[in-house]
Formats: sequence, C-alpha cells, structure tokens
Amino acid sequence: MPLKVAILFHRSLLADGIALRLREHPELVEAQMVDASSADAVERLREICPTAVIVDATDTDALRSLPITQVLDAAPGSKAMLIDPRLGDVKVYSVLHHSARAIEELIAMVRAMGAA
Repeated sequence: MPLKVAILFHRSLLADGIALRLREHPELVEAQMVDASSADAVERLREICPTAVIVDATDTDALRSLPITQVLDAAPGSKAMLIDPRLGDVKVYSVLHHSARAIEELIAMVRAMGAA
C-alpha cells in the first residue's frame, strides 16, 4: 500500500516538481497537492491523513496561510517536512499530544523529554 503524502503549496514550483517526481512511483507514494490558501485546506489534510506533509520552506505564502502547527493539528501522526532548496536542507516536524491537568504532570513530561 503506497504512503500518502500531501504537498502543501501556494506559489511553489518546487512543490510541483516534487509532486511530479513522487508520482513517478505510484507503487510507493500517493502524492496529493493541497493549496494552503484554499478554504478547505485543513479539511483536505484531514481527509488525506498523510504520512508526511511536504512544504517548500521558501513558499512563505503557504506557510503564512497554514502554519506548521495547524498542519500538524489537521494531520495528527503526520510529519511535516520543510524543504529549503537554497540550503539543500530538510527539517522534519512532528507533534506529541499529552494531557496535563496538574503542574506535577507537566513537570513529569518535561523531565521525560529531558531524559530522552
């Protein structure tokens, strides 16, 4: 079963190129474009339920329209991959959801993160 990948864009030629190259491997990856500035961008991410969300780090309009925190809230369990073509760099973001109703629980979480 191919991995689902959402490619978040607004005005990015890099995003188009990544989608084109990923689609050359349909047995491995199912790539779908999501316009970050569209009214249904969050809903589309929820529907796709991607393993990864790829974003061109230079596409500031996309990042302004749908910040990484909103991407990760819309697609829990996904990794957000910010690709910077200028640096040849990929930053991977993820989120861990925990419940902390008391300060002791928050302190325990901070300690666990420090030990990791």
